[in-house]
Amino acid sequence: MSQIKGDDKWFQVCNIILGAAKAGLVKPVNRYLITTGQIAHDDCCDGQLAVSYTRTSPTESFPTEQVTKVGLDCDPAYEIGEITVSITRCAPQALNSQNAPSPDALTAHAQQNMIDANQIRRSVSVALCQVHSDMTSGLDYFVRSQLMIGPEGACDGSELYLYVGLAAG
Repeated sequence: MSQIKGDDKWFQVCNIILGAAKAGLVKPVNRYLITTGQIAHDDCCDGQLAVSYTRTSPTESFPTEQVTKVGLDCDPAYEIGEITVSITRCAPQALNSQNAPSPDALTAHAQQNMIDANQIRRSVSVALCQVHSDMTSGLDYFVRSQLMIGPEGACDGSELYLYVGLAAG
């Protein structure tokens, strides 16, 4: 792999992550996308896997956001990109203002959410490790926390938070 650089470098990274997460799911979803900012869970009933580029910051030392440069050499050598990997599916819900979903339905759904979260965390970590081990890519990474989200608008699932470091420019 060659060095990840250029104006679309963060899209390249997000595309690698989306491909890994998609390949890692045993139970596929119907919507796969790359976006920026907050992820809209517009159509989760058939499942949605989204990778979002949420923030970037300069740094001299990955993974910390540290900038102490003074003088003519003002630009830090690295950038940190914050990326979120989200999977959502339809949560069990009451129909026609009826009783709450059954405990069995809620438990089965929670099990699928945990399976999805584990498969995504594992597959994305493996893919980033492979890219990182190719020293020419210039990529470093740090897998942060994974948060279970929802139900919101009948959607729930998980979000995996990543820091990715690339050469600035």
